[in-house]
Amino acid sequence: MSLQPSPQGSLLFHGPTSMYHKDVSLHNTQKTTSTEPHVGPKLWQSLGVPQNVHIEDGLVNKALSLFFLYQYPQFMFIYREAFLEDYYENAHQGKYWSYPLLYAVCALGLRASPDAKIQEKGDAVYRIAENIILLKALDSPHVTVVQSLLCLAFYELGAGNHSKGWVLAGMAFRMGQDLGFQQDPQFLVSQDSTIASHQDLVIRRRVYYGLYVSDKIISLYLGRPVMLYEEEAAVDLPEALPDFPPLHDWYGLNELTESELGHLGGTVLMPSFEGLIELSKIAEEMLFKVFSTKMVKKPQRDLVLSRSSRLEELSVRLGRWHANLPNHLKWNQWNTTSESLKPHVLILHLLYHSILISLNRHFVRPTSGFAANAGSKETCIASADTIIALIRQFRFQQGLGHSPVLVVYSAVMASSAIFFTQDPTTPTMEKDRRLSFILKALEECSQTHNLAKEACIKLQANIDARNTAIAEKLALETTTSAGVFQQPEYTEAPFMGWVDGTMFDLGAFDLGVSGSLDPMAFRGIGADPSQWLLGSIGSTTEPALVDGSLSNEPWIDFPSTMNNGDYSTTHGYGPQHRDTTEQ
Repeated sequence: MSLQPSPQGSLLFHGPTSMYHKDVSLHNTQKTTSTEPHVGPKLWQSLGVPQNVHIEDGLVNKALSLFFLYQYPQFMFIYREAFLEDYYENAHQGKYWSYPLLYAVCALGLRASPDAKIQEKGDAVYRIAENIILLKALDSPHVTVVQSLLCLAFYELGAGNHSKGWVLAGMAFRMGQDLGFQQDPQFLVSQDSTIASHQDLVIRRRVYYGLYVSDKIISLYLGRPVMLYEEEAAVDLPEALPDFPPLHDWYGLNELTESELGHLGGTVLMPSFEGLIELSKIAEEMLFKVFSTKMVKKPQRDLVLSRSSRLEELSVRLGRWHANLPNHLKWNQWNTTSESLKPHVLILHLLYHSILISLNRHFVRPTSGFAANAGSKETCIASADTIIALIRQFRFQQGLGHSPVLVVYSAVMASSAIFFTQDPTTPTMEKDRRLSFILKALEECSQTHNLAKEACIKLQANIDARNTAIAEKLALETTTSAGVFQQPEYTEAPFMGWVDGTMFDLGAFDLGVSGSLDPMAFRGIGADPSQWLLGSIGSTTEPALVDGSLSNEPWIDFPSTMNNGDYSTTHGYGPQHRDTTEQ
């Protein structure tokens, strides 16, 4: 393996099969150094970016404060301290900041503002960053270009533009591989003089694992194959880097100085980042070994047995992951409202329960390629309830107007679990306040993420369609039974009337079943719609509180199966279901 300079001056990675192998290279084989003439501050000065794209310093400071207060735990591929030092003081000569990265970060921050006029400026700033990257930076790979592309990708995903977000994310992942981020930087020091310090080593590792985690998050919620595989990288885990000293003025970012969230540095955030990395490894195995498209070629019996076996294995891994969380990252239903739910804890548990739902919902009832599992229904219900409780607490304490996009994705996952586990022939859905809360949460998230508005509209349409079908069914049964309602055995195919489109593209795992997908029902991957069963008879779970008022009740009522605080199922993996603090 070697790093070879591109015509533009960037050092590009070449592995053992490359035509540019260092022993028989078409390039100069002497020690190389990245000149990077096309990506540093001089490039942006030559393009007239500061003069032609004038953004007020006050707006930049506001945007940076909002981003690092509320969005940062999802964007740990940016080292906050190095970025700010480089931007305000040129401390690293443009190594860790650039105008497109600044504008991409500001766009995400401005979208989280409660002021609609400021949000509109976020869209304009985003277009500036996008134009610079796509027109001027793609042929000059650089760490800040990789970071910019991934920020742009999440911006588009939050706007509901999944195809564009998917492509931008793929560009970020590919450029990271182009630069050799999949190789631990300690092996590249002798070839790249820009890796000049221990901080440079750690930042490169953080960038790689930030890409790795983002790849799994996007693939999980869109139901698509991953691009970065654990086995194809040899990167050590990153460690915490120094935070700003306690009396640092944060370059005038007053909101960061005054808020406790602003002082959450590496010593606090890195353990949650490591937790996201481990969860991502589990998600990768789930996507590849349970839902891989190639598995459809297996004989039916082997397919069912293989998936059931993987369900048990992954459930154990998830339970162990949850049990081993450090105390400051644990969360439970009985936290008082005075205990602030930090964004990094929120997204960690939202992702955990989303993975549990993704893994279990196809095992609620037997479908093509999936055998019913006794504990999967309860797992889905418990995880949906916990997601609602997490969002409810965060909403009560900090509001959802600046929440990370993972809140939207997880709310949709919770609604899918509710649809999967409830009997579509009974009227309980009409009174299910869990769905009412999800609708309200999505409506509030739509202030920041247009994706939430789309999800809210489709979820409401699904609820209305199901309630209409229930009413028609009850009217028919009342007529045929002389006014006496008799509940029939649940033997017929589930309600399919709302299958009119898709919110998330699950086509990558479609196993040949034609027709569109319902955004909330989330059909079983590879399932035959004629066998598609959404849930069992009713739910024993009491509804969650919808309003933001305080109550002596837990965050969400427990199912009737609860016994003296023990919420384990037939699996016996208590932590895989509802979040409860270990005694």
